[in-house]
Order: sequence, then structure tokens, then C-alpha cells
Amino acid sequence: FKKGGGVSILIAPHILYANVNLPAKYSSLEIIAIDVYISKFDIIRLVCFYRPPDYNLASDTLLEDCICYLTATTQKIFIVGDLNLPKQVFSDIPNHVITKGFIKNSLEQLVKFSTSKKKRNTLDVFITNATNLVHNITSQEPLGTSDHSSIEISLTLNLKKQNPNEILR
Repeated sequence: FKKGGGVSILIAPHILYANVNLPAKYSSLEIIAIDVYISKFDIIRLVCFYRPPDYNLASDTLLEDCICYLTATTQKIFIVGDLNLPKQVFSDIPNHVITKGFIKNSLEQLVKFSTSKKKRNTLDVFITNATNLVHNITSQEPLGTSDHSSIEISLTLNLKKQNPNEILR
């Protein structure tokens, strides 16, 4: 029995989306991505990942490579995940291979508060290339028995009821 980890994106049935297929070399990672169709010409990419605390440099490098793969697009990107990197500093001079990848891809980490109830570290992240669409980020009570705070993120998106046949042509 494994404690912790896992990834999921829950989406309302009326929202059009497509799974992003990842190359087989990333199959060992806990990461998923979807493209959400805001309109025919406006698509946002949502990514969710989990990085176990026992990852080694090779696993971290593979995760960074996968994030680079997923962000090689002109779409707006929103990434949420559990980095499990205690005392990690998200600054202009990164000190970890994963945060180097974020900065290299012009992504900004927006969670500025502790998300670990036990150690007072920022373990969970919200990373984007569209900070102008982020309205608010707040800490909420943990879900269930988690030792991590929940993060509530408010985005400004102009979602309209879409005709799937119009968008997916």
C-alpha cells in the first residue's frame, strides 16, 4: 500500500477538452494533461503532477523534460502539483533541475505561502505563463487526512457554452 501521491483533473461535463497524449518515455511519471477548449481559437492546457519525495536526479530530469514537452506550445499553461521539495527557493537563480525548467520556459510559480502543515514549506505549486488570468490564490483547509493545505485558484476565463462541432472541426 502506497501512501500519498496520485494525480487527477476533474472537469464539468459541459466543458470541452481533450487528453494530451504523452510519449511512452514519460510513463513512469505521475503526470496528466488536458487541453480545454475555451473557443475555437483559444485553448488552455491544464497539467497536474506529483513528484514523490524519493525522486533522484534522473527522475527529476525526466519530469523537467516532460514539463518542457508539455509547455512547448503557444497555449496558456496552468500547472499544479506537489513538488515535495522542502526549502526549495523559487527565485531567479533556481537551485533545482525542475525549477530551472520552469524559469527556462517562462513559467512563474505563484504559490507564496506554506502548503505543508507539518514543516511549513511550500511543497505544492501553481505555475503558469498566463499570470494576467490569475485573479486570486488562497490557502484552504486540507482535504480529508492530507498534511497539505488545499489551494484555491481563481482564474478569469471567458467560458461560453460551445457547440462541439464548431470547435472540434
